[in-house]
Amino acid sequence: MHLYYRLRESYGERRLLHEAPAQLCQKHEREDLATLIWLALLFGWDAYRLPDSDQLAIFFSHDELLELYSRNAEQRAEVSTRLTQMQIRPLES
Repeated sequence: MHLYYRLRESYGERRLLHEAPAQLCQKHEREDLATLIWLALLFGWDAYRLPDSDQLAIFFSHDELLELYSRNAEQRAEVSTRLTQMQIRPLES
């Protein structure tokens, strides 16, 4: 948690996670967003990546599952292709 709090502190956020359970990242902060996602995956936390538009939303589960949400069929297909290239296969529904 120390690493996570230090990262948030770099944004000026000093509240505890239960007081402010989200971090807003701007478009120019893609590397920071990737770092936050990496920490969630590394530590096995549940986390959401919620866009500010109709882009792809992702839920990262502590059970090592990803849930992808998009209204755009092309976007879903592109993400599915990229995941397959990384040898990540979807669960059969």
